[in-house]
Amino acid sequence: MCRSVAQPTHASPGLRMLCQVEDKPEPTEEVPEPAAPEGGWPMKWKLPFLKVTECVREPRMKYFRTPKLGSYLAVPFEYQYEVDTMNEGDGPDLVDGSCPPFPEYTTATLSARGCMSLDTLGTDGEFAEPDCNTSVEWTNKLSEGLARVATEKVEAERAARAGFAEKNKEQWEELGAARTALAEELPGLLEESKAEDAAARAAKHAEGLPEPVEGEEPPPVPAEPELEAALREGRIKLGKLKDMVTSHNDILASMADRTDAPSRHWIVLQQVLLFLKVAPAECDSWEKCKAYVTREQDGVACAPFFGVFEAADVSVSRDVLVVQSSDSIKAALEGIDAKNVERTHVPISILMEWLTEALVVHDAAVEVRKAAQAEAEAAGNPYDTPVEDNITDKPVEEAPVEE
Repeated sequence: MCRSVAQPTHASPGLRMLCQVEDKPEPTEEVPEPAAPEGGWPMKWKLPFLKVTECVREPRMKYFRTPKLGSYLAVPFEYQYEVDTMNEGDGPDLVDGSCPPFPEYTTATLSARGCMSLDTLGTDGEFAEPDCNTSVEWTNKLSEGLARVATEKVEAERAARAGFAEKNKEQWEELGAARTALAEELPGLLEESKAEDAAARAAKHAEGLPEPVEGEEPPPVPAEPELEAALREGRIKLGKLKDMVTSHNDILASMADRTDAPSRHWIVLQQVLLFLKVAPAECDSWEKCKAYVTREQDGVACAPFFGVFEAADVSVSRDVLVVQSSDSIKAALEGIDAKNVERTHVPISILMEWLTEALVVHDAAVEVRKAAQAEAEAAGNPYDTPVEDNITDKPVEEAPVEE
């Protein structure tokens, strides 16, 4: 009966059977020891198998329960396999206009050893020489099979990574085209918004003026404060980035099919979820975070997440936990290169671009409220609008995301 593919189940007569020696011919008087080949002699098992003819007479045999009659046979095996380890660091230098795959991997060849153990415990059977030879033959086949399985596994992982890298490059090119279109459209939108704001200010200014005296110039229209201009422009850009994200929800939905961990950049996705209050602070892994974005509702991928995303107004004050505050989010993003995120995971990259601008708009809105508060207080008027986010240590109700 075959008991295990590891150390003996019923016994441990020592590990000497796993020792290897050089497989070189024994010298004789007629034939002296030949010179070692280049690279040295191959290795072989010191003992091709270990046989205990009568287990009850072998003091080194240890039983779990009652000793039994029978014989014991153990055959060693060894096989090599490759493993890929993700490299640390940022990989090759980034070049504009290209998307080199990242992270990179280093391949190492490892060895695994074990033994096939068989016994006839509970019977009076013994292992004859043909039994031993057959066991050695099939153990060799076992080691070949284990090596093949390990090779197939690492090859499948490599093929999957190659597929993810190729898909990521396609998404990177698609996103690059969208960014180019936005860069071309944005200046016109900002100029149009500036003209509309100036016209509105002029109309409001004219309402409070008395009839102009003939020959006198009316007072000039007050210029738009820099803080308000920054907020206005930030809102426009953020709105277009929101449109870019929602129009590429298929890119975000593709995270569901990706089994590769996006290195350390999954933290970006975590910060998006925290900022939107979609997920709790305990959402602390890639698998947990991507589930909040890729789960389906009514057959539509990402629908629950996008319901929260599209309704989010980052320019108003909110009740947030410390980990959901803008300062905490910015600290978590510090040192993360956006281009490195792109070549690893475009779905996260597109959200990072939105989050970066959302933080700019959030901070600009705070500064505008601070200026308004200072102006109101200087005039002796009350200012009831909350200026900054309310940081609380109490659980904050999360945005509803259906399971």
